Amino acid sequence: MTVLQINFLDVISMMDNILAKAINKILPNDLKLQLKAEIEKHSIKMSEAMLADGTKIEIEGEVAPNSKVYVVSETGKIPAPDATHEVVSADGSITW
Repeated sequence: MTVLQINFLDVISMMDNILAKAINKILPNDLKLQLKAEIEKHSIKMSEAMLADGTKIEIEGEVAPNSKVYVVSETGKIPAPDATHEVVSADGSITW
C-alpha cells in the first residue's frame, strides 16, 4: 500500500502559482497592476523572528509594542501569550 502525504501549504502554493499564470494570460497589463495594488492594500505584512528560547514567531505589522505575535510550530500558528517577548536579532536581543 502506498501512503501519500500532502502538505497543505504546498497545495496552496501550487494553486497560487496556477492562478497567477492564468491571470497573467487573461488580464491586460493595466488591470494586472490595479489588481496587484488592490491586493497589497489589503494584505497583512508579517515578520518572522525567533525568541531567545528558540521559539519561532511571526509578528503582524511592525515590530512594536502591542503588535500581534503568533507562535509558529509544525502544526500551524497560535496567538502568543500576553507577555514580554525577547526577540533575538543579528546584533543582539530586543525586548518588547
